[in-house]
Formats: sequence, structure tokens, C-alpha cells
Amino acid sequence: MIPPQININDDVINNSFLSILSLIKRYYNINFNTVAKNKYSFLVANAVDIIENNYYSNITLNDLSKRLSIAKSTLEHQFKKETNCSIIEYKINCQLEEACNLLKITNTQISDIAMETGFNNVSYFSKMFKKKYDLTPKAYRELYKRTINEHV
Repeated sequence: MIPPQININDDVINNSFLSILSLIKRYYNINFNTVAKNKYSFLVANAVDIIENNYYSNITLNDLSKRLSIAKSTLEHQFKKETNCSIIEYKINCQLEEACNLLKITNTQISDIAMETGFNNVSYFSKMFKKKYDLTPKAYRELYKRTINEHV
């Protein structure tokens, strides 16, 4: 008996691949984002690198400024100038992107995903997620799974 063929579109494969890379990056504390190093000044590229590799921890502007040996106000100003967002906004975006990956590739409870991505409060996580994606984390996961099933 020949097994049925599975037809998965390229977007599904790309999303899965990116999700796996994200988990590997986090596990091994590797930064694959070489674009940031070319796009931003040395200072901001280093700040981006630190944030992307530590977004799940409670890293603060104070921590960043100490690690980079620069005044908080200078770092904050230069970061905003080059990225068009604040350091906290950038960190939250990293957290939410990782949450999306985890929602897609795991069955982990949403409260656990919130904690794994550095949100200490599930309600705040859900509020920020909905603000960015216009969906609750649960609805996002369900929509993703429904989309995958339609393409299989």
C-alpha cells in the first residue's frame, strides 16, 4: 500500500524552518541576525544582539548600558534613532515573535509560553500579543493550525 502524498506549501516549510532556527538560536545562545550588524551602528548592533539573545530574561536599559559601557540616555537616544522604536518595544517584539514560533510548533500551554518568553504576567502577555497581532494567543494558534490543515 502506498502512503498518501502530503502537499505542504513552501510557506509552511519556511515557517517551520524559521521556528526551528529560533529554538536552536535560543538554546545555544546564537545570533543568526547578521543583518542587524550591517544595518545599525556598532553600538546599536551590539544592543540588538544582546536583546535578541536575552529577551526572555529581565534585561533592562540599565543592564544594557552597563554591558555596553555607555550612558543610558545616549543608548536610548541612539537606539530609538536607528530602530524607530524604544529598547523595551524592541525587546517585547522579540518576545512576541518567539511566542508566535512556540505557538506554531508546540502544544505548550499559553501561560508557559508567556513565562518562557520572559513575560511574568500572562494577562500582560495576552494584552501585548493582541495589541500587536490583533488576535489572542489562542486564536493565533488555532488560525495557524487551521491554515496548516487546509494545506495538507
